[in-house]
Amino acid sequence: MNALLALIETIIIILIGGLSLGIARKLSARMQRRIGPSIFQAFYDVSKLFSKEPFYFKRLPIVYAISSMAFQIAAIFILIYGGDTMMAFFVSGAGAVYLAAGAFASPSVYSWIGGRRELLAIAAYEPVLFVLALSVSTHTHNIILIFPAVFIAMVPVLSVLLERSPYDVPAAHQEIVTGPYAEYAGPMLGILNIAKWAQLGFVYVLISMLVWSPTLAVNLTLKIVIVAAAVFITILIDNATARVSRKTMIVTLPIITLGLMALNIAVMHLAGII
Repeated sequence: MNALLALIETIIIILIGGLSLGIARKLSARMQRRIGPSIFQAFYDVSKLFSKEPFYFKRLPIVYAISSMAFQIAAIFILIYGGDTMMAFFVSGAGAVYLAAGAFASPSVYSWIGGRRELLAIAAYEPVLFVLALSVSTHTHNIILIFPAVFIAMVPVLSVLLERSPYDVPAAHQEIVTGPYAEYAGPMLGILNIAKWAQLGFVYVLISMLVWSPTLAVNLTLKIVIVAAAVFITILIDNATARVSRKTMIVTLPIITLGLMALNIAVMHLAGII
């Protein structure tokens, strides 16, 4: 694929990640019989952040924030350009770690708490993303037909990334507010928001790779539907559950998701499909 075209698609995917946050807020509000914010609220927030005067309490968190965004964007570009899926996974993982590192670079206790919770979340959902990335890198067509558990397992992961119950532990709005973002403001906070969009976009691309059709229109429709379904189920669960503790998250998320995928593999093996 042409590098320029891949770059354009990467930008579009990042914007889709930001749009999905607004759609998630709107869906959640409608389920609670509220009007809710505009689906473009994430873009309004970032544009306002970039309009503020820069304020830097230390230089190191700035490096971590920019690195987090750069690595998440690079992960999407690698996938779109046809690069190695596992390499893209590790690049995205590095971007997530840079976010936590930025929180630890601050002297604030609240930032440290948010950083620790972010690392716990990474430890919980990264193994699931690893299995998803491994699945799409070793199979080419309609993985969901032989490995449906990997789609189900992505719902708890999206709960973490979209900061939705029951696994919205890093942000912990009721306790420390904004988690690892606590000490960021202005343009730097805007950069981290874009990094979050890119991370979501990367995960959406991986989920979309579970389905495939030789017809372009059908292929695009299937990919949109499967991503939309994952987001909708995540929001539905968010409105029906309460946030769990960080200890519960680190135990239940990997056990449930990886156990479900292991069961799926066992059943497919016994049936002679794989």
